[in-house]
Amino acid sequence: AGITPFSTKKYFSDKEYFNANFPSELVIEMKEQIRLWFYSLLFMSVVLTGKAPYEKVVTHSSVIQEDGTKFSKTGKMIKFDEAAEKMGADTIRYLYCSAPVVGDVRFGYNLTDEARRKIISFWNVYIFFNIYASIDNPDIANHKVDYASLTHSDKWLIERTNAFLKVAKNGMDNYNVAKVIKEFESFTDDVCNWYIRINRKRFWKSTDKVDQLNAYWCLYNAIKVTIGVMAPITPFITEHIYQNTVREIEKDAPISVHLTSYPTAIDIGSSETVLEETEIARQVITTAQRMRNEAQLKVKQPLSKLIIACDEAKAKNVTPLISVIKEELNVKEVVFGSETTFNENYFTVNFRVAGAKLKGEAQKLKALVDGLDREGMASLAEMYFAGEVNIGNFSGLTPDTFDKHDRPKQGYVVSTEQGFTLALDTVLTPDLIREGLIRELIRNIQVMRKEAGFAVEQRIICALISEDTEIKEAVEEYADRIKADILATEIKDDIDTEIKSDITLAGKVITVKLALN
Repeated sequence: AGITPFSTKKYFSDKEYFNANFPSELVIEMKEQIRLWFYSLLFMSVVLTGKAPYEKVVTHSSVIQEDGTKFSKTGKMIKFDEAAEKMGADTIRYLYCSAPVVGDVRFGYNLTDEARRKIISFWNVYIFFNIYASIDNPDIANHKVDYASLTHSDKWLIERTNAFLKVAKNGMDNYNVAKVIKEFESFTDDVCNWYIRINRKRFWKSTDKVDQLNAYWCLYNAIKVTIGVMAPITPFITEHIYQNTVREIEKDAPISVHLTSYPTAIDIGSSETVLEETEIARQVITTAQRMRNEAQLKVKQPLSKLIIACDEAKAKNVTPLISVIKEELNVKEVVFGSETTFNENYFTVNFRVAGAKLKGEAQKLKALVDGLDREGMASLAEMYFAGEVNIGNFSGLTPDTFDKHDRPKQGYVVSTEQGFTLALDTVLTPDLIREGLIRELIRNIQVMRKEAGFAVEQRIICALISEDTEIKEAVEEYADRIKADILATEIKDDIDTEIKSDITLAGKVITVKLALN
């Protein structure tokens, strides 16, 4: 076997061919071959040419079962035909490529199910694009992008795609495919859970056609780059996506993704800060969403305000994405402020000082202070800052008798992390509650649309029936918004249809009926 580089490359019959193909760029085998095949290759080559027959060697460990035990011809094994049929070729390739070469490769049906889910995440990006592109038929191939017209998230997606491409190319150049897979998963998650999430309406509700086309163009570029990067790893799914996107959009494109050049980055000028700005904004959103959950406030329920307390540099990074933060958190206003805006002082007794002054009376003072309500604590704060505290039977107490602390004002939920202090105003006004009911109603109707099998672009007629006066008034107030969000041409008092459901909102029942327009 050590003579393979010479017998397969016509060393004895065609020296010109041999010289053009020698040495090999890469040799891959199990680590056991270090003392066997790799050595015999090297030995034969040095004897015949005085040179190594390969530029780089990559070794890998054993393939073992999911539970860490070995496969065996006489015991547990998975036949290739069975694996390919049940798991899919791309899934198996993905699983192997995702395993770092320094350790054993675990293989089995559960692991390939997980690999398949990760591939499907990207497949869902393609499906989202295709659904709306098939409706709108955007002329992406001839779209001349004015980078000044791109939104912040458009620029972010271009830069994030460039960053993915850079990491992937470095991984490929250094034969570290596991690094490519890891970055692919991170990138796909970012596209799904950030770009598509915050831009969904631009694809199906946009009245600004240039802005809509920009969104299509940016997402198309991300998909095209991804299939170009992943084609050697998952050749079949990338070819399918290529045929149904790139070749549909670019009529002069090569006939296969495997015949294209490696993707290249897009230079959009000085927008290197968008990645950092977006990362910080996402941190704010994640923290505030957790705060909502802790306060048991659903995202569909609008809130009046989010206050951000941070230094000037962080505020500058957050500012370009204020509108996105408002939308994601469903708050009416995002403002910057100091912690005094949402914090109030409260006090405890300093026993070191109070004990020396009051002796056995210090416990009585503690009981008085601990029993104060918010109004009483506010009164104590006034006296504290004035320099003299009189409380109960105690008078002339100096401020050092007390320890000052901060706590959120009533109605606020506060959290501090990563250089930010966030405060959510959780007080629900009647207007906010009413809007929350409408948002919940819209969500339920959208579920009904999907279950009824209506296409995403199909217009419908909707009837909303309720005996409750408050529900009726809310529906009338938000009628235009309801129609826009559920793609209804009109809202009627009643219609003749079999598609209906009783929805309970805040203990009040509303009957929803849907029919195609």
